[in-house]
Amino acid sequence: MNQRLLQSVGAGDRVCGASRIGVAGRVGGAGFTIIELLVVSAIIALLAGATFRMSAKRHRRVLVEKCAREICLAARYARIFAVEKQRSCKLVFDKEQKRFYLYGSVQAGGEPDVISSVYSRPGTLSDRVNFEQIKITPTGSEYGDDAGGDAGGDAVVVFRADGTADGAVLVVGDGEYHYIVSIAAGTGRAKVRLYNANEDEDENYQTDVIDLDEYQ
Repeated sequence: MNQRLLQSVGAGDRVCGASRIGVAGRVGGAGFTIIELLVVSAIIALLAGATFRMSAKRHRRVLVEKCAREICLAARYARIFAVEKQRSCKLVFDKEQKRFYLYGSVQAGGEPDVISSVYSRPGTLSDRVNFEQIKITPTGSEYGDDAGGDAGGDAVVVFRADGTADGAVLVVGDGEYHYIVSIAAGTGRAKVRLYNANEDEDENYQTDVIDLDEYQ
């Protein structure tokens, strides 16, 4: 009986040993070496870095576009205000403070009555965004004091009761991305577009061209 017991114990040891060998073999075959882990970690780091850079560039571009569209919306509201109120409305660009605002009249003390409502309010450019170029073409001297241009260091675009305005082209950018806000003199319409580096300066800064098909 003792001999049978010893045989059983020996058989059990052989089975357990075989199991341990099998498990060890499977674990060793399915594992990773340190070099493989380092390679995978390096690939993940490279992908994460590329994704971060792309996200950062996209964020900068969105900031520039956002500032340009806010200026465009202010110009569109200035035109609506001038036509509805039947008096001129001025869009002012403070280049030093990097802000813009609308006003339709002047207070008793000579200060402009800045328009601030749910439709339009004074705006400020983001930290990295600047007025890179402001070109204003007053409609004509027949408007007298109602002509725009540069006033006291600020650039002023005048929108008039008949729907016309001073022609203007503004370039806002952060040094890498640039957007153009253009205001057509004949219609007072404002629109935004991405600066085209392939066009020459005259084509990018046109203020007197009206696309009649756009307003049919």
